[in-house]
Formats: sequence, structure tokens, C-alpha cells
Amino acid sequence: MAAQSAAALERKREENIAKKEAERKQKIQEIKQRKAELKLQREEHQSLKQTLEREEELRRLELAKKREENIKAREAQRKERAKTEVAPKSARGHGTKYSKSEILMMKEVFDSYDTDGSGEMTVSELKQALHKYKEGDRTKNSTLQNAFMLCEPVRAPHECHTCRRRFGWFGVRIAGCP
Repeated sequence: MAAQSAAALERKREENIAKKEAERKQKIQEIKQRKAELKLQREEHQSLKQTLEREEELRRLELAKKREENIKAREAQRKERAKTEVAPKSARGHGTKYSKSEILMMKEVFDSYDTDGSGEMTVSELKQALHKYKEGDRTKNSTLQNAFMLCEPVRAPHECHTCRRRFGWFGVRIAGCP
């Protein structure tokens, strides 16, 4: 009887061990399955995020392209109008001396000699422009010649307000002027 009860206990113990081992394997399997599901969700989320980022970048590029096209179209329209129109009177009631086409021509010349693109012409940039004009073939560069003919020379160094008045209509000034 003692041998039977010891064998029964041993069997019961092995059944409990097998049961616990099966439960442990099931839990491990559930954890693996849950991890796989979470990994799949993360990958789907990452994929969706990348797709949204690509779409956003394409939208930004498309908007930039449209903006650039609109700017070019407006500039072309402005140049067409400037060929025929005279610049409007300012808010103070004074008329301007130059037509829009002359202003745009002078701005174009200014931009070509503003080498650093700062919107200001330094003394060295002005000297380079004048040397190029002096040394160059004036018949080939009629735009530059016309622009220099339109501008009156500054009479004295202390007349910096003249520079500002002369170049102020397109929002620039000669660097170094107070």
C-alpha cells in the first residue's frame, strides 16, 4: 500500500509538472504571438508614417512649384505692363521721374552687379560695375548704358541721402551710407 501511494504521488507529481510545463509553454507561445503582433503593428505604423511623410513632401514640392510658376507669371505680367505704363505717383503726391520699365531695367542692372545678393551695393561692387562699364563695349551693353544715363552722379560724398533717394524706390541702398 505504501508502494502504491508512493507511485500515485509520483504520478500525481509528474502530472502536475507536465501540467505546469504545458502552461509555461502556452504562456511563452502567447507572449511570442503578442510580440509578433506588436512588431507587425509597429511596422504598419512605420510604413504608414513613411507614406504620409512622402505624401507631405510631394505636396510641399508641388506647392513650391506652383508658387514658383505664379511668381514667374506675375513677373512676366509686371514686365509687360512696365513696358507701356509710367510709374504711379507716390502716396505723398509726387510723381516719379522714371517709368516702370526704366525702374525694372535699373533694378536688373543693380541685381547683376550686386554680386553677394545682399540687396546692398558695396563700394567695391560699385567700383567693379563702373570699371566693367568703362572697359566694356558700350554698344553691346545698352541696358547698362541706359541705366547709367538715367542716374545722375552723386555730387559730393556727404550727399548720401541722394543715394538713398535714387536707389530707394526698389528697396536698396549703397552699403556704407549712413
